[in-house]
Amino acid sequence: MSARASTAIIALSTLLLGACGAEPPAAGTGTDPAAAAPATFAEKVAGAAAAANPLSDPRADVMAAIERMQAADSYAVDIETAAGSLMLEHVAPDRFRMTMPNGITQTILGDRMYMQMQGQTTQVPLQEGMLEKFRDRGRIAAEQQGTTIESLGADSVAGKPARKYRMVHEDPDNPPATLWIGSDGYPLQMQVAADAQATTTARYSRFNDPSIRIEAPQ
Repeated sequence: MSARASTAIIALSTLLLGACGAEPPAAGTGTDPAAAAPATFAEKVAGAAAAANPLSDPRADVMAAIERMQAADSYAVDIETAAGSLMLEHVAPDRFRMTMPNGITQTILGDRMYMQMQGQTTQVPLQEGMLEKFRDRGRIAAEQQGTTIESLGADSVAGKPARKYRMVHEDPDNPPATLWIGSDGYPLQMQVAADAQATTTARYSRFNDPSIRIEAPQ
């Protein structure tokens, strides 16, 4: 996978919704099992809470989740694409590690990328300012101004209660996205539909987990 594709996946993991350039997803992976399942007790409670708060602002909810995620000390993202599952881990402020299904591991420490492949490690400099623009709150907020954000009500992800949102970008080149936000205010899942039958899914976990450590490969 190229450095350009890698940084697009990082953008996806950090909820920069206008930069979802992961590899094309496999057809038939866009089904949402939670949508067909009967409502759980947790979903009913979440729905009642949403109904009791008519002033809830979908855009404010999504931006708050982005801010909360960006403020986390660490997190992990499992990203499903056509090529398989990628695991991305992040330690603030500028450390990332991606483990890909083809056996390649990419580690980013500040402005330096280490690529491990077939027992060899290669250092690759990143373009100056590349990661900073993905964390620029002003840029993120400006991009979301051109996005229609709609609340889809209560739902669940892996049994955890969530609020579900649909985002449609002003730029037609950016596909629509669906975001699930957990009861703790952190993202739980995001799905980006490349077309009617293909979806890339990112699942978020391990927020502020001190056991996530990212060091330069030896």
